[in-house]
Amino acid sequence: MLADSHVHLDRYPPSVVSAMLARARRAGVRHFLAIGVDLASSAAVMDLARRRRGVLAAIGVHPTRVGRLDPGETLARLRELAGRPGVAAVGEVGLDDTATEAPMPAQEAFFSACLELSAELGLTLSLHVIGAHRRAREIIKAGPAPRAVVHYFQADLALASAYLALGCYISVAKPATRPDRMLLREAIRHIPLDRLLLETDTYPLPGRATEPRDVAEICRAVAELRGLPYQTVARATTANYLRLFRRQ
Repeated sequence: MLADSHVHLDRYPPSVVSAMLARARRAGVRHFLAIGVDLASSAAVMDLARRRRGVLAAIGVHPTRVGRLDPGETLARLRELAGRPGVAAVGEVGLDDTATEAPMPAQEAFFSACLELSAELGLTLSLHVIGAHRRAREIIKAGPAPRAVVHYFQADLALASAYLALGCYISVAKPATRPDRMLLREAIRHIPLDRLLLETDTYPLPGRATEPRDVAEICRAVAELRGLPYQTVARATTANYLRLFRRQ
């Protein structure tokens, strides 16, 4: 049994979602965290969690969209949504230094508030960071003790270790399957198995065919890199997912 810890199911028509989930289940993927990127998307993934077996929802605002919102109103709305059935995480939120329409001070303030919100509500946080890793770690260190997953990790062991030292989990995706990603693959060999998750970050982009069933391919790559049986990695990463996202 496998889990996809980061997937944008709300970006697809219902018939496509049905087909993708059916293919994923045939590949052994049974759990899916559908990720919100703004308030409308957060409401959509909540609806998916209500209607689709095995789907949970993460509610949040992507850092590239922070410049378009009223922070106070948005946080109040997220706090309201967090109590709805199927909501299991805050995300995806974080920092992105490529976001020209979202000034970094606004991103930092909103990210800090989301860390506090996730701690207040007892929800795991799905963390998006591009570029601003040092600043993200400073904000995490200054806030309440996090329960966070660094989503789509692509860097080296030094950066993975820095996040692990803060109590974060690491989620890896299809880059783990590529032999040319040597630094990432070396990091995967050393990340503790009880802090590792798998994901696809499925999103409709031109020329991209990734979908949740690809978690099985990622699991195989991780197992080969670590010299472990496939089932050992599958059981451990799914257990991590359920520990982080199954609401009590």
